[in-house]
Amino acid sequence: MTIFDNRYVNERVLGPDIGISSIGLVQFNAAAVELLGLTDDKKVLLVQDKDKLGDWYIMVTHGTYGIRIRKFKKSFIFQSKYITTTFLKSCGFESATYRMKISISPLNIDGVPYYLIITKSAHKSIYKKDGNTK
Repeated sequence: MTIFDNRYVNERVLGPDIGISSIGLVQFNAAAVELLGLTDDKKVLLVQDKDKLGDWYIMVTHGTYGIRIRKFKKSFIFQSKYITTTFLKSCGFESATYRMKISISPLNIDGVPYYLIITKSAHKSIYKKDGNTK
């Protein structure tokens, strides 16, 4: 048996996830940073499946066209209103901030891992003034 006592009251079960906001902010939580191996010298690409427009993936790159990310506390962020608006519309989401899980098992294409953003896990999130979500 597993006993859940007062030590677990304030625990949050967070795996790798991504926050996408209609104001243009994209944020990878600490677990996503670890999963994707994000560092200051890496860049990311958000990749949309052309056959299933609601399916999006994350790819990590050093390439010229990758999106620069910057460290913010234990997470990494970038800003792009165009990308977030396109993402939210393709998934049928209204203007808001959403947190979604990232698959820990990537799809490998020609040896390159693509991590699925699990849009079915999306839930609205509220950013507080200190930069955290609730």
